[in-house]
Amino acid sequence: MKLIIVLCIVCFFTSHTWSNQFDPMAPPGFAKGVKKSQKKTVKTRTRYILSQIMVRPNGNQAMINDEIVTTGSYVKSARVVKVEPNKVVLDQSGKRIVLVLEYGVPKVRHE
Repeated sequence: MKLIIVLCIVCFFTSHTWSNQFDPMAPPGFAKGVKKSQKKTVKTRTRYILSQIMVRPNGNQAMINDEIVTTGSYVKSARVVKVEPNKVVLDQSGKRIVLVLEYGVPKVRHE
């Protein structure tokens, strides 16, 4: 009888120990019973809204996100490369962004 009780105790602790060992099928970075605080990085896309272009003899200006900008100035994290009568070219970390005015809506002002 004592032998059966000892075997039951040994089997219980052995199975409990095996369940806490490394799981080869677990996903990378997964640790059983340990919670790691992971920061979720959310990429937010910066929106640039071109609402108006002003063509002037001393240099064109544009209104992007309710800010008046000229060539060489910055809107948020993008540099204004050039302002043309119908479009504005931006450079954001080496990526070229072209903003075009919608046709049919008079948004170009000549002075």
